[in-house]
Amino acid sequence: MKIYKSVSLLLGASLAVFISGCSARMGSMSVLSTEHISNLDVKKDHKKVVTGESCERNYFLLFPTGDMQNKVELATERAIESGHKQGLEGNVLIDAKMDMKVTEYLLYSKYCVVVTGQLDTLRLK
Repeated sequence: MKIYKSVSLLLGASLAVFISGCSARMGSMSVLSTEHISNLDVKKDHKKVVTGESCERNYFLLFPTGDMQNKVELATERAIESGHKQGLEGNVLIDAKMDMKVTEYLLYSKYCVVVTGQLDTLRLK
């Protein structure tokens, strides 16, 4: 009877861990739209595509490291910074795309948000 209670408790705790969910903030963006904005004033001097990435890694399914929050925001900032390092000017990404890359092995996982877009400068009219 004591073993039955122990096994039931262990199975119940395991089930609770595996069916529990979580949420994470992906980022806070100044301007975000899926619509074409016709009166947007951008320089369009160059069409250089830049990419940024934000990753979280989990070791042994228990020890998370890396970027835990704001993955979209960090990936976007890194994409713009990568353009600046290439000598490009700009403050917005035009025709941006966000992708999720997942790599999983037995006791290791890596979740990345990758943001790609054309670096450009947004000006007020």
